[in-house]
Amino acid sequence: MDAHSRGRLGERWPAAQEAARGPEHLEPRAGFYTGVRLCTDAGPWRWALGVAADGLHVPFRQAHGVWEPAALGLHAAAGPTGRLDTLWVEYGTMAAGATCDGSWAGPPLDQAAAPGGWRVWVGRRPLEMAGALGSTEPPTGPGVDQLGIEWTWGPWRYRKALGRLSPGERYVSVHRLYLGPLDGWWGRVGLSFYELGVVSPRFAALPVTWLPLWPGYLTQDLELGGVGNNDANFYMGLAARLERPAGWVRAVDAELLVDDMPQVPWKRQVYQLGAALRFELGDRLDLCYSRTHNYVITFQEPSLSLLHQGRPLAYPEGPDVEAWELGWRLSGHWRLSLEWRRRGEGRIGDAWEWEPSRLEAGKAREFLAGTVEHALLVGVEGRRGTSRWVIQAGPVWDTAGVAGARSLLAGIRLSRSI
Repeated sequence: MDAHSRGRLGERWPAAQEAARGPEHLEPRAGFYTGVRLCTDAGPWRWALGVAADGLHVPFRQAHGVWEPAALGLHAAAGPTGRLDTLWVEYGTMAAGATCDGSWAGPPLDQAAAPGGWRVWVGRRPLEMAGALGSTEPPTGPGVDQLGIEWTWGPWRYRKALGRLSPGERYVSVHRLYLGPLDGWWGRVGLSFYELGVVSPRFAALPVTWLPLWPGYLTQDLELGGVGNNDANFYMGLAARLERPAGWVRAVDAELLVDDMPQVPWKRQVYQLGAALRFELGDRLDLCYSRTHNYVITFQEPSLSLLHQGRPLAYPEGPDVEAWELGWRLSGHWRLSLEWRRRGEGRIGDAWEWEPSRLEAGKAREFLAGTVEHALLVGVEGRRGTSRWVIQAGPVWDTAGVAGARSLLAGIRLSRSI
């Protein structure tokens, strides 16, 4: 059984911000989160049950006439709200592994290639995209009602799920192909490719949407079943991990997620991407850089935005963010970290426009535009047995893009496996 409890406390958006840039969400940027999840493995059958209560609210700006925040669950709440976050059952021949958290990142590289197996599940569970750009581990993202399947053969692993988002008639289609571990002169490598899409009911009902390995973007590009641009919003992701047997750089993790629109310089519109790069240096140090561009979460058709119950399906810190983190492992149980984070004026609700008269303005605000918020956060992480806790706190300058505004951001995250 697993039990997770976590929380974050933080400052409010300054009231002056609303007058400066138009109506904007003024709930706390960081609130309080608690959750409990129970999971059991009984041979081929597994199940999980979890509840969560939180007061987390994502900052947004009502920037477009067609944008209706309340319709996507972004309306303010008076206090913490409880929800049934996890309720699923699965059956299969694969080893349980980390079934309760169900990481999409693939098996650890210190494991041998799986001999083969499969599993199928139905119910409510977080998408658990993992990686630096996905939800934290264990995931805090709201549970999605979904049907999924996974199977392995040799070094290959494939996972696919189709779920229903709320509010509204919205669906999510996600699949990931993982290859590894692969051994060679370079060390040990794991690679993965995944596709994530928010789609309309018409798109979700197409038979090809349920086909394994079928690219959803191809359905959109070929206009199968009469679907068009306003029926799907797809993202492509690539991730890799390299572990070296010797040397100062012991491991490298890299991740890139981009929108399905043109991202190349010779046919550039607006770069919509998230990226992360992490190094394990020697036996003690690790260094991570991550960035998420503006416009990544919000789509021109609001119902296809990367949101569920008012929370991002990925990018837990929201759009328009850059962060550097240096970690120092004091021992196997303790780690200190120092993070330098910058946040631009981009918000959920800002969607770029492709009309020539507005495109250049969109390019100018694609990453860290306007008055940039800065934060310097010190963190302490401890592990004891199957328990883990993280405390992080530090000052914030130019809070929420208001020049001269200062605040303090502090949080705590706890998890325990029993």
